[in-house]
Amino acid sequence: MVRIVDRLRQRSQANFFGRETELLRFQQSLSEEVPQVSVFLLHGPGGIGKTALLERMRELAHQAGLDVVQLDGRSIEPSIYGVLQGLASHLRLGAEQAQLEHILQAWRSQPRRLLVIDTFEHLRHLSLWLRDEVLAELPQQSLVILAGRDTPTDLWLTDPVWRHGSHVIGLRNLPTQACEQALIARELPPPQRLAITKLSHGHPLAMMLLADLVKAKGKVPEALDTDLIRKLTDCFASQTPCPLHREALELSALARVTTEDLLALVDAARAAELFEWLASLSFMETAPDGLFPHDLVRDAITSEMRWRNPQKLTQTSERLLKHHVQQVHSGGPALRQRGALDIVYLNRGHPVMQAFIDFAALGSVHCDRAHLKDLPVIAELVLQELGSEHEALMQRWLNHPAAGWWVVREPNGRIMTAMLLLDLSAMSPQDLCGDPMLTQLLDWVARQPTLRPGERVLCSRMAVTRNGVTNDGVYINALQTRTFLMWMTEPALALFALCNKDPDHWVPMMSHIDFHLIEPKGVDMDNQHHGTFAHDWRAVPMNLWLNKLGASQVPVGQSRPATEIGLTVQVLTEQRFKEAVQDALKRWQDPLELGRNPLLQSGLVHTTRLPAEEAATTLRRLITAAGDRLANHPRHAKFLKTIELTYWRPAGSQELAAERLGLPFGTYRYQLRMAIDRLSQALWHQETQGPGAADG
Repeated sequence: MVRIVDRLRQRSQANFFGRETELLRFQQSLSEEVPQVSVFLLHGPGGIGKTALLERMRELAHQAGLDVVQLDGRSIEPSIYGVLQGLASHLRLGAEQAQLEHILQAWRSQPRRLLVIDTFEHLRHLSLWLRDEVLAELPQQSLVILAGRDTPTDLWLTDPVWRHGSHVIGLRNLPTQACEQALIARELPPPQRLAITKLSHGHPLAMMLLADLVKAKGKVPEALDTDLIRKLTDCFASQTPCPLHREALELSALARVTTEDLLALVDAARAAELFEWLASLSFMETAPDGLFPHDLVRDAITSEMRWRNPQKLTQTSERLLKHHVQQVHSGGPALRQRGALDIVYLNRGHPVMQAFIDFAALGSVHCDRAHLKDLPVIAELVLQELGSEHEALMQRWLNHPAAGWWVVREPNGRIMTAMLLLDLSAMSPQDLCGDPMLTQLLDWVARQPTLRPGERVLCSRMAVTRNGVTNDGVYINALQTRTFLMWMTEPALALFALCNKDPDHWVPMMSHIDFHLIEPKGVDMDNQHHGTFAHDWRAVPMNLWLNKLGASQVPVGQSRPATEIGLTVQVLTEQRFKEAVQDALKRWQDPLELGRNPLLQSGLVHTTRLPAEEAATTLRRLITAAGDRLANHPRHAKFLKTIELTYWRPAGSQELAAERLGLPFGTYRYQLRMAIDRLSQALWHQETQGPGAADG
């Protein structure tokens, strides 16, 4: 008769994939009459697949003829007596024989056994007794697996006797190939398999939860939903002894790296204790400059905060931002560089920034000033990637004291990315003539408020990345971090401009960080299109700009008021204002495009925006409210219906909208134009007369 548990184990084995490397040493010990490695120390965070691997190891031991004795630290009394009771029960000894001498005697009757203790973190305080009093006395043919969340202590790794017979297995996420195999077994199509692997980061529990969700709903979610977040966060955060430790864990999920100094933001008196506790968690990893949690842990805890307590998420982000800004302004070069990386990392959760910055690799390479010997290599790179016109300009400014190159190198010293920085305030008109990009930039500068004595204009004139690099974003991010640091530390900086090839590609990110195209048409050079983005640091100074940047951590529906973020009001002409209204209607169903609308920086939006409202939400509310008011007038109502069926509740096409309204297509187009004109006029009236003004 096949037992239920046997059938379930067979199913578990059929769905076990990967872990070949982790199993290799264990299988070798199984094949040895007297194993060289007798104790396997298996550890990893909750949901990483310890139980599945233990089951596979147990099955392999069974196939090799070993009897398996398995205990779970959660289900026995966490004492010497509890362990002895558990061992005696598995060896079929009576309660009165739950003594070490009887247990060892029974074990020796069949020395080829495997002892498995799962959830060993509950018995960690018994490690010394278990090692020296129990395991030391087992027959040499025996094998032992101790599995838990905690990393093994020095008790095993530094002891001159046990370190030779012990082997540590630290579980990480599954590689892509194993994920693929597991999801093929769940009969999921390739696009869904790829999306699940990416979203789960290869974490087994997350992957299976997502697979279940996809099988039920038919599509992969864009992010971990509330139920998944709860389950995952329960796994990751169940080890927090008290609310203070939970706060430290949440801070580590938001910070790029966590140090003892940073934990003083939680509790200065207990910072050392909190750091030691974080370092002991199996899902925390070490970097040269601190600790950081596994990516999935970051995602789960941050998403949980965003869902459960968005205000706390905002407050924690602001505390981190303030700390890192102080770091940039008070530390030496290395500390300033770290502070800049840390501030950039706070934008990790923003979808626009995720598309342009490889946050996982942030800080892996660094940007430094080029050496004289680098210039011929850079010139060749400029010629290859930008063309002869740019290479000629480079040669022209080669020895100018106001021109300098910054480079990012591979570990072997090879230049991968380079950027030319010009201090335009220290260059003459003759130095700058002949460059159409700078001609356009200088025209824009002339239209801005006059520079005061000592104020400077810096321009990243050209940047090149070696073609064919697998992940060029790593090197580009290093340049971006360097320019970010310049914005924060360069003295008397009034204006900063960046000249980019293919400016349309960069618009989403540049708009997010409040850099805007100075001329939409741009310039064509070397058969490529170029554009210049600029920011006026006098209009939006650094402290207000950082507040605005920090607002990206605020969840949707929890935005700060415009006055707090420090946005400037954009004064639009009547024609430009009405064009923006029409554009907002056209982009109504696209939040990203609507988020670029000029009206978001208009006085109309700023003066009516609610404390907990996104600017785009304010714009939608204002437009629909104006439409509702117009619809109350009989002479406007029929016109407003065309807007509703075209943009707000689209019928699918203008032809279908006309059909639904029972209008000839020409009449429908006329009424739509009239409706947009009247709606724009009503909003313009509010813009010029104030939000309380009555519509005409």
